[in-house]
Parts: sequence; structure tokens; C-alpha cells
Amino acid sequence: MIPTYPDDCIQTLTNAWWVQTDNKTPTKWRLAWAFVPYVDQLPYQLIPKARTDDREHDRAECEIAPCNVAAPPALPRLPVAALPRHDPKEIFAVYRAKKRPVLIAADLGATVHKQLQTGFPKRSFASSYLCVPYYGVDAGTGKRAGYPPAFTARVKAGEYSQFFWDMLPVPGARESILRLDQMQPVGGHHQSLELTLYSLSEEAGSIMDEWMQWHLTGQIAENGPISLWLDMLAENHLRLGEL
Repeated sequence: MIPTYPDDCIQTLTNAWWVQTDNKTPTKWRLAWAFVPYVDQLPYQLIPKARTDDREHDRAECEIAPCNVAAPPALPRLPVAALPRHDPKEIFAVYRAKKRPVLIAADLGATVHKQLQTGFPKRSFASSYLCVPYYGVDAGTGKRAGYPPAFTARVKAGEYSQFFWDMLPVPGARESILRLDQMQPVGGHHQSLELTLYSLSEEAGSIMDEWMQWHLTGQIAENGPISLWLDMLAENHLRLGEL
């Protein structure tokens, strides 16, 4: 399932871009699946209005409405056991989301000593992975838009730090675009991530580290693989002026 890359992409600077692994633990640069929200759309909120019966705690009448950061909804008249809200500023957010391939860009980090957590809520120390989602290039069935060929060619040629062109070793995936501008936390619970059998190689991980630094700082490392690859494209007349 590991794809064969064309000669005009940065993946050819490595001996192998993807490698197989049977490690059961999510680690940096592992390819996985997760539900990714549509971050460009206004999120909705689930608003408990009242219990359906004042004597019952497990059922409630609810409303779904657009989020308004300036006007959090009031607490319900009677508390609902299944939907506890302890802070008036809290909401139950409702997002459209889709199961997508993601690249784990950072693992959970060091474990916080248990004695330091005593007396504080679990959420204060809850671990999460930083994940970057992939989007398919080809227009799919239904409403998947994909990306236009001219844009994809520019991504492949390294025009944008926030986009990265790739080919994934999973069924149904051909060309994909990694969205570094949509890097997001995914909870450390085992039901939050579904691991694939693939991870970036050590060489590929080094390139992705540099690409992330480029996106975060706006600077391309001198004499690094990205700089070398862009120079190679320029020498072969494959830069943007020729696309």
C-alpha cells in the first residue's frame, strides 16, 4: 500500500517516506484516523431548556442554535443529570465532523506526577495529541469538493507553508493535502484515534519538522532539505512561473 512517488516531489529526497509499524502506541508522525470538525463553519450549541418532567433527571427538552461568544445561554431552570453545566460560560458545542486521516505531530509529552494533580479536576491535566488533518485532492462522490489541479500543483511545488502535498498508504486515498493551519488537539483517550500501520520514516519526520518550523516562523532553514528541494525545482524549471 506504500505509494510510489513521482520525481517532482519532496518525498523523493528520502529513501522511504512511509514505513510500516506494529506499535500499538500513538507516537509522533504516526498516521491515524480521527473525527475532524469543519473549523471554517460556525459551530452550534446544544441548549438544555428544561426537563420533560420535573421529577425526571435523565430527559430534557433541548434546542440547537448557533454559538454566540458574546452571549452564553442561561443555565436551564432545573439541572439535567446527563448534561451538567457547572459554569455559566460553558456550552455544549455541536460540530459537523468527518473521519479523516491525521498525522500525529506531537505525542502526549511527559506524565504529570499524580501528587501534583491532587485536588484539581482531571481536565486540568488531561493529555492530548497534536494532529494535522489530511484532505483528499480528488473530488469524491457526494459533496466532497477536492482541490483544483492548478492549486494542487502549487502546493506540490512548495508555494504555501500551510499546505503539504502527499500520497497516503491507506485504502481509498490517492493524492492528499495536509493542512498545517488546522493542527488541533485530539484527546488521549484510546477511542479518539484509530491507528494505521504506517508512520513517517526518520528522514521524512525530519523534513516535516522543518516544514512545520517554516509554517510557524515563516523562515526556511538554510541548506536544509526544503531549501535544497526548492533549488532543485528552480533548476529544472518547475517553479511557479512554469506551472
